[in-house]
Amino acid sequence: MIRGILSKEFYQHRLLLLLLPFVIPCGWLVYGGMRELALLGGSQFYNLSWFLWLFFPLFTLILANAIVADEFRQRTQVFLEGLPVPRFAFLLIKYLLGMAVTLITAMLLLGVTMLLNWFNEGMSPRFAGLLLIRTFLWAWCCWSALFAFAFLGRYRFATGFVLIFTLMALENQLDIKVSRFGPFALIGEQFAYERFEIPIVPIAYTLGLIAVFTAIGFSFGLFRDANMASMLAEKMSFREKLAMTAMIIGVLFVIVSVVERRKSTEPLYLPGSIDVAYARGTVSVAAAVATPKDEELDALQRHAKSTSELLNETGEYLGIAGLPKLFLVHRPDFGSGRFELGDLDTRQGVLVRLNARKTAPDDERWLRMVVRSVLMAHQHNRLDSDTRDWVNTGFAVWWIARKDTVETHEQIDSEAPTEDRVDRELRESDLLRWRAYKKEVGESRAEESAGRLVAALNEKTTPETLRAFLVQVLGYQAPYDVRATIHDSWYSVRSVLRSTTKLELSDLIPSSRKSGKEGGR
Repeated sequence: MIRGILSKEFYQHRLLLLLLPFVIPCGWLVYGGMRELALLGGSQFYNLSWFLWLFFPLFTLILANAIVADEFRQRTQVFLEGLPVPRFAFLLIKYLLGMAVTLITAMLLLGVTMLLNWFNEGMSPRFAGLLLIRTFLWAWCCWSALFAFAFLGRYRFATGFVLIFTLMALENQLDIKVSRFGPFALIGEQFAYERFEIPIVPIAYTLGLIAVFTAIGFSFGLFRDANMASMLAEKMSFREKLAMTAMIIGVLFVIVSVVERRKSTEPLYLPGSIDVAYARGTVSVAAAVATPKDEELDALQRHAKSTSELLNETGEYLGIAGLPKLFLVHRPDFGSGRFELGDLDTRQGVLVRLNARKTAPDDERWLRMVVRSVLMAHQHNRLDSDTRDWVNTGFAVWWIARKDTVETHEQIDSEAPTEDRVDRELRESDLLRWRAYKKEVGESRAEESAGRLVAALNEKTTPETLRAFLVQVLGYQAPYDVRATIHDSWYSVRSVLRSTTKLELSDLIPSSRKSGKEGGR
C-alpha cells in the first residue's frame, strides 16, 4: 500500500520531480557563468551561497506548493482516506519525497560547482565536507519550513510576505543581524572561505528549526483529520482578501515607520562651545555673540556645572544610562526668567536659549524646565501626552524642591507661582486629559498640581515604591519608532501605578477635595 501511494505521488508530480533536479543546476550554471558575478566574491562558492539564498527557496516553494497545497486544495487526499494506511504515513511519504528531491537538487548544485572548480578553489576533503554539511542542512531547513507553510493554504503567501519583510527590517534597519544566526549563517559570508572550523552553533540552531517546522507541518496535517488543512486550502473570500490586504499594509506601515525613524541625524555643533561631560551625558554651552565677555563665559560655566550635576543625579535616580545632550546658548538680549527651547530633533539633544548672567544657576523654575525638557527628549516627546505629562512635570517640581528631606504638599504649594491660577479643583479625569486641564488652568497652576500629585504619591508609598513607579514611566528607553506607541499603550500610567504602588489614580487626589465633593452631592 505504501508503494502504491508513492507511485501515485510520482505519477501525479512526475514532470515537476524530474525537471527540478535538472533545471535548477542548469540555471546555476548560467548564473555562476556570468563574469561579473564570478568576480564578485572571488569564488564560485561565494556565488553559490547567493544562489542558495535567493533562488533555491523559490524552487522549494514550487515543490511544496505542488506536493502539499495543491493536494489539499483539490481535496484529492480524500481518495486516500479509505485506504488502510494511517494519515501520518501519508504525510510522511509526502515529506520524505519532497525532502529527497530538495536534497538531491542541492547536492547536484554543490557537486557541479565542485567538479568545475576543484583545482581553482584549492579543494580539500575537509573543505568539501564543510560545504556538504552547510548545503545539506540549508536545503533540509528550506524544505521543512516551506512544507509547514504549505499547510497554511490561502494564507501562506501573505504570511511569507510579512515574514520576509520582517526579516529584512531586522537585518537592515534594526541592527539585528539575522544572517549571523541559524540556517542563514550556514550559507553566509563564511560559506566559501571557512575551511577548518565546524559551525557547531549554527548547525544546532538549524536542526532545532528543522524539528520545529516539521512538527508544525505534521500538526496541521493531522489536526482533526486534516480538516483544518483542507479549510485553509480553500480560496479566500472577499472579506478575507480585504483583511489580509489591510494586515499587509499595516505591517508595511510599521516597517516603513521603523525605517524612517532610524535614519541617521546629523549631530549639532555649536561654534566656540564649552563641553562639560558627566557620567550620563554632556552639557554644551556657548554664547550667541562673536566675542563673549569673561563674565558671560563664567556664567555659562556655572550653568554647565550645575545642570550637569543635576542631570547626573536625575539619570542615576531614574536608572537612565544615557541622557540627551543639553545645549545652552547665552542670549544677552533675553530678560531674567525667559527661556526658549530650540527646534531640534530629539536624537540631537535639547537646545535652550537663556540669559546666563540674569538667570541664577540654582533658579528652581529654570532647573525644573531643564529636567522636564531633557526627560521629554529622552523619550522623543512621548511624555507630552494627556496621561504622562503630569508625571514628568510633577517629578521635575518634586525633584527640584527636595532638600535633605522630601517636601510636603503645603511646601510645594507655597513655593509655586500663582499669577495665572483659576478657581478649578483637580479631578481624576484631569489625569487622563492633562493637556486640556493645563490649557484651562494655566501652566503655573498645572505645574503646582502635578508637583502635589507626586508629593502625594510619595506620602502614600515608600521611597522605593515611588522610585519604581517613576523609573517605569520616566526611565524607559523609548525607541524612535512605532514600537514606543505600542509600549505606551500596553504600559499606561494607570496600569504602572497599579502594578508598582497598588494605588489608583483617584487615590492621588487630596482627600479634603474628595470629601468636599461628596458633601456637595
